[in-house]
Amino acid sequence: MNEHELRRQAKHRLAIVRHAEEVDATEPATTASVGRADKVACNTLIRMTDLASFIREVPKAELHLHIEGTLEPEQMFAFGKRNKVDIPFKSVDEVKAAYAFSNLQDFLDICYQGASVLMTEEDFKDMALA
Repeated sequence: MNEHELRRQAKHRLAIVRHAEEVDATEPATTASVGRADKVACNTLIRMTDLASFIREVPKAELHLHIEGTLEPEQMFAFGKRNKVDIPFKSVDEVKAAYAFSNLQDFLDICYQGASVLMTEEDFKDMALA
């Protein structure tokens, strides 16, 4: 349903609420099965149909992470040594410099190089507890 249709439906529903209030002023917004919740829903829907504003205002949160992405450069060296895995860096500083990636492929390269040293349950435990 597009924004125009949502806005049209919200206005129609709000008109029903307003009509119900006029018909029976002793029980505002309850006549014809239109209650306060419907009125609130209509008003909310009208405000929410401005999709860009709604998206901008809705709270955001990081929903997931890849545990391999939490690997620190120092851990990459320690786990590589422990597991006898060669990595293409001579120092922790070189690894840190590689984290200043400028494109997706550079990012993936450093992630895969880090993931290559994670071989045992102990590696994942140590990484999680660091």
